[in-house]
Amino acid sequence: MDAILIVVIVVAVILVTLVGVFGTLGRVTRKRAALIAERFPNTKLIVPMANFFGQESKGATQLRGNGIMVITSSEVYFQQLVTNREWHIAFGSIQEVETVKSHLGKTIGRPLLKIRYINPEGRIDTIAWWVRNLDEVLQTIESLRQPSTPPASMSQQSEAAARERF
Repeated sequence: MDAILIVVIVVAVILVTLVGVFGTLGRVTRKRAALIAERFPNTKLIVPMANFFGQESKGATQLRGNGIMVITSSEVYFQQLVTNREWHIAFGSIQEVETVKSHLGKTIGRPLLKIRYINPEGRIDTIAWWVRNLDEVLQTIESLRQPSTPPASMSQQSEAAARERF
């Protein structure tokens, strides 16, 4: 009987601890999401619990973890919750957006969002996350990356200017 009581107490302590941890994490995430929404007034999409899988140039041993992803009209921004590290990926630096099964040898058995971009050092780099709403994130990024079609009058002027040069 004593062994059963010990197991019940241990399980209860674990459950209370998990509820406390996840409750605190949820409050911190909501608070940071509100602060970020104020910081980025041109926000198109906020992903409150993006799971960071690392940046290729930093190697496979970096800390993986949750954070907040914000897609604005000009960039993809990510802030890791525990470390407070930030990434700013301007749409102009993005080379490719794709889904992959793993990144830097890490996987969770679900598709990941992977962005290939030119980092601040001028080198090609990749970064990946698991996001709950992957299709929505992909569509948002791709729609903002698409160059707008110039008005017909502008393209006609460009064609006329090109003909004059030759």
